[in-house]
Amino acid sequence: MTNANPNFEPKESAGGAESAASDAHRTRQIVNLPNLLTLSRIALTPLFLGMLFADSWYLRSSACVVFAIASLTDFYDGRLARSKHVETDFGRFMDPLADKILVTSALVALVWSRLVY
Repeated sequence: MTNANPNFEPKESAGGAESAASDAHRTRQIVNLPNLLTLSRIALTPLFLGMLFADSWYLRSSACVVFAIASLTDFYDGRLARSKHVETDFGRFMDPLADKILVTSALVALVWSRLVY
């Protein structure tokens, strides 16, 4: 197999300790509170849907609380990322995706259950 770029030169790997430190630094950049809030919004979506489709009125009512909590994470993750200067490419990609997952799931579920026409 040939490389399309004849001037391609692979990067030389840094020493073992430096490479491990670099990997740890990248991990710290991705694992931060705003990104965890974004991932929690995605994790709360199935819980919201399960509660919304439950037979109990209490669980259906609680689904609104879960949706409100998930929506609040959207507000706080961006605010925290900007104020603490921990914005990441992962967060820039996942935040709008998490929003779309939550809101689209809610809309489809409400239409499916005939609560919204």
